[in-house]
Amino acid sequence: MTEEAKKTRTWIYHADKKPKLVNVTAEELEALEADGWQDSPVEQADQIEDNDQERDELLERFNEEPTDLTKDELVKLGRYLGVKMLKAWKEETLIEKVRSGLE
Repeated sequence: MTEEAKKTRTWIYHADKKPKLVNVTAEELEALEADGWQDSPVEQADQIEDNDQERDELLERFNEEPTDLTKDELVKLGRYLGVKMLKAWKEETLIEKVRSGLE
């Protein structure tokens, strides 16, 4: 049996990334799972454990200039606020989502 024949085509899902269709071996799928990918839709953690100091620092920086925050920081701030955030979204969308969490 060839290596190509051992591959399986399947959708995989990640909490912070868009779903994607892959054609992988069992070993390749295990490596993807180690990186947070799953074979069924992942429920995103909408809110992360409170770290008041980090949240306040991110919020202060956001209020000064939202575009100074990285995508990772915007996602983290949104999750502190209990807003559904996906890192795959555009920066403008992330900023709007954080704003909606502040209302």
